[in-house]
Amino acid sequence: MNPGKAKEFFSEYYEGSLEPGLRQSFESELASDAQLQAEYRAFVQVFEKLGGLKALEIEPPFDLHERISAKLDHHLFEHRDDAQAPIGAWWRSFAFGTLAVAAIVGAVISLKLRSNDGTMTGAIISAPSTTPPSIVMKNGSPTLQYRSVGRSEIIVQEEGKASALEHFRLNDQRLMSPLVNKGESSVLLTIERKGDRSLLRVALPGAVASVIDEGQGSTRDLALALASYYHEPVLVEVKDLGSKVSWSFSNHDNPVAATLSNKSLAIEQLSSNMLRLISQ
Repeated sequence: MNPGKAKEFFSEYYEGSLEPGLRQSFESELASDAQLQAEYRAFVQVFEKLGGLKALEIEPPFDLHERISAKLDHHLFEHRDDAQAPIGAWWRSFAFGTLAVAAIVGAVISLKLRSNDGTMTGAIISAPSTTPPSIVMKNGSPTLQYRSVGRSEIIVQEEGKASALEHFRLNDQRLMSPLVNKGESSVLLTIERKGDRSLLRVALPGAVASVIDEGQGSTRDLALALASYYHEPVLVEVKDLGSKVSWSFSNHDNPVAATLSNKSLAIEQLSSNMLRLISQ
């Protein structure tokens, strides 16, 4: 992917809707091109400023009712002497109704866009959709990033545990929080945006790297084994964590070369060295 092509995916990447293969290519190009990084940061700043317009309230001019009524009264005055031929009555009623609707709609649109002195006033602009939480590598550590539009709650907890490790309450704020695993073994974290059904899952390596290069178990076990053996965080983008799989890590320097018995699973390595476990 070249820089020109990468710019076409700014919006989808920002909204988190870019499909995995393109996202990997985009992130690789972004990491290697300082100019592209600057342009993407400018793009994000513009969208964040637009997000503030969602709370903009537009008050109709005080004389809106009178101005619409005047248009209708003028129409009645012009047509008061029209012949009332029965065969054309329905058509005149239809035309009058259409004109009335057009007058109202036209007045509202015009008045929303221009004030009495001719200057432009505020207009309703759709705010960009909120991006979901994501994991990035910052200073060599996995970091949770998120920007809230309005009030949001982000909950971080260990998979299968009831209590939360972190609970962030945000209001139009940007979150950048390092994810740390102080234990010896790898752990699987879930990151939830309250009110959103989808979860972000990431396996974090522990303090001690594993030397066990083969195993079998569930997809969840595979994610933990990957994090432990390669000592890198693993994004887990697999819906069924209970599906069975056996694995063999044949090359310590190349996670993608791992052999998996479940052919519906695949391992990807991102430009940041973070791994991704996905369903094909």
